[in-house]
Amino acid sequence: MARSSFPSEALEVVSDAELRSFVDAADESILITENQLDRPGPRILYVNQAFTELTGFTAEDAIGRTPRMLQGPKTDRDVLARLKRQLAAGEVFTGETVNYRKNGEEFVVHWYAQPVCNERGEVTKFVGVQRDISAVRHNERLAQRLEAAFDSLQEIVLILSPELTVQYVNPALAGLTGESRRFLMGSYLLRLPFFQPAVEGGELLRVVEGLEPGGSWHGELPIVNARGQVLAIETSLMQLSYEGNAGIVLVGRDRTQERRLESIASALNMTENTGYIFAGLRHELGNPVNSLKSALTVVKQNLGTFPVEKLESYVDRMAAEVSRMEYLLGALKSVNPGGSLRLVDIPVSEFLVGFLPLIQEEMVRRSISLRVALAAADLSLRGDPRALHQVMLNLITNAADALEGCDEPEIALAISPTGDEVRMVIEDNGAGMSDEQLERLYQPFNTTKSHGTGLGMVITQRLVAQMNGTMAVTSENAVGTRVILSFEQP
Repeated sequence: MARSSFPSEALEVVSDAELRSFVDAADESILITENQLDRPGPRILYVNQAFTELTGFTAEDAIGRTPRMLQGPKTDRDVLARLKRQLAAGEVFTGETVNYRKNGEEFVVHWYAQPVCNERGEVTKFVGVQRDISAVRHNERLAQRLEAAFDSLQEIVLILSPELTVQYVNPALAGLTGESRRFLMGSYLLRLPFFQPAVEGGELLRVVEGLEPGGSWHGELPIVNARGQVLAIETSLMQLSYEGNAGIVLVGRDRTQERRLESIASALNMTENTGYIFAGLRHELGNPVNSLKSALTVVKQNLGTFPVEKLESYVDRMAAEVSRMEYLLGALKSVNPGGSLRLVDIPVSEFLVGFLPLIQEEMVRRSISLRVALAAADLSLRGDPRALHQVMLNLITNAADALEGCDEPEIALAISPTGDEVRMVIEDNGAGMSDEQLERLYQPFNTTKSHGTGLGMVITQRLVAQMNGTMAVTSENAVGTRVILSFEQP
């Protein structure tokens, strides 16, 4: 490298008030040494205020000593050997190592040093400029550890810039989608092929645009895997900001297999309650069917004699009975809520009108008294109608089964507002449960019924949680069981 052309006259005038003021006020640590590199040199001739702030050594501490006072056990000797070699050759040096403050504290220093030459090109002094980069190196090591952790995760991880370009993708996501990490780096989120189902529906863009600084979103997004299958990915999106750097982190987990198993479990659970549903439908559909048959018989027998007005009244009556059947059949849509839930405002009174007829016949058959108390006719809650239907059906079924052999079987359903929530209390006076049975209540395949699968309460708890609700169960042997559901009000 070329020798430095830094003239010694520039340093001679450090004593000049104007230049001295400038060097003293510099943000970077500056020191000047003599030109003797071998021991006992190079002695320090000058340090500025920033040097004192960085190292803790004042000018009185430093002048006359050598920069070796900053070295310690972790100082890289190879870097020092290169420093000496390059300065001796008249070259400019840059490097970094661990130095030590006056109090013994370690810090990582990055520094620049160069010879100072006189008009004859002779080296007269050395000048060094130092900067503490401990925080920079710490953050780099932290980033490396985080990347190593992300690399080892089974969950998929994607880090995006504020402009939605990929800054990091972990091996799990690359393996799932069959795309190379190199290909994905720098790609635009909305053009990633495996996100196209979410992009085409506009869902992904709505989610990203809806993120607020420091906010997050949790839900499911579809992703196409390497075999072209659309997977259900349980996803969390977070908008983060750290030391002025903003970005979006996406973490996801493939729930497809779990969803399939949950669907099977939910279907098994529904087979336990089929009797209630069809007994109710048989009774509720029987009435309008019989009414239709009667009306059609009368119309057929009097088709040529009835006036038009009377025929119209019979037709209106039959149409009303058909509408009633349509409503009851529509209630079947509430059965077995497979797939993702969709939370909406549910008017409680309307829900009960559709739900109660499906269980009433079975209550009558079992001689169970069902008492329903609704505190306010206009009460609504946030939930998924199908999920709420299955939750209620599971709990009513459990209560009815617990009443087997009871002298005066009774189920009470009380619904009332409590603060900003709706509370639904289902209480029976049946067999109750022991403390041990209560502890095992939510264990899969744990049941005391001869015909049960042991999945009802597991599924019920999951559905309640997915509707942002809570469920509490208390019970006492030979006294009965009380279940309290709480859901958000709109």
